[in-house]
Amino acid sequence: MSCKLLLERVARWAGPEAAGPVGQLTPPVTSGGASFLRVGAAATQTDPEPSTTCLKGVLAPVQQYYMTRCRTWAPQVYQCDYFALRFFPAEHFLGMARKSKPGLLLTYTGDHLLNANVGDQSAGVQQRVELARSAEMEKRLRQISNLIQARGSLRPRDWSYLRVGARKTIRAQFLQAWCKYHGPEAVLARLEGAMDSPFLDKHGRTAHKVAKDGLYHYTIRVFPDGTTAADFAAHLERSVLYTANLSWDSYSRHAGRKWISENNAQADIAALNKALHKSDIPYRYIKSST
Repeated sequence: MSCKLLLERVARWAGPEAAGPVGQLTPPVTSGGASFLRVGAAATQTDPEPSTTCLKGVLAPVQQYYMTRCRTWAPQVYQCDYFALRFFPAEHFLGMARKSKPGLLLTYTGDHLLNANVGDQSAGVQQRVELARSAEMEKRLRQISNLIQARGSLRPRDWSYLRVGARKTIRAQFLQAWCKYHGPEAVLARLEGAMDSPFLDKHGRTAHKVAKDGLYHYTIRVFPDGTTAADFAAHLERSVLYTANLSWDSYSRHAGRKWISENNAQADIAALNKALHKSDIPYRYIKSST
């Protein structure tokens, strides 16, 4: 007998996030930047949300647990000079806590001073990153940083308006790519039980080359700006397509390990549920025998 991890709604209490559905209950995002509130004939919203707001991350206590205790558990799906991507399927305890279909979590390292905008601006981002990392350039930039310290950091991650701007840009670019590869159609087909849909495989999962539902965690290294926006968007689309091309069976057994099952088994369910309860979020994890 094996145990399956589930996230269920608890009706006994209700906090700030009580009204929002989570995990399998979340509405799918559509190509118009809107989401479906209910599955059914009259399910579409008359006033669609902007694409920058309909994509959401995960419940805050679950995100905090992930970032502080198990961030390196998942295999890295895609990486480039701009970002690294980890993807968590819906059955992973993080994917269960996503607040939209798909979920999008953005975190920032942004260690490169001046966002690696150094040297010849006609050079590619890889060349500029290498130059920014060089000992001589680091020394010069730190000298500049010390001289203007009163005016603030030279790292983009330390500026709220830059993070907000990057988040809006990345959300819009991600949504465009995810919809291009038929993510909404696959989610809706599964919700409606349309097993004959070309967007689903014989097991009812997203078909090969179709954008997957789950949680996409991007760790941003270089922010998109006026010189890199197009290249950043191209890499973002490639990351979505690369994830779409992953085999469900192979990915769930990455490097010979059933990492999703291992993560769920190793997760501190008591700590997660305590944090959810403390935040007045009406959800809890349970283990069900199968």
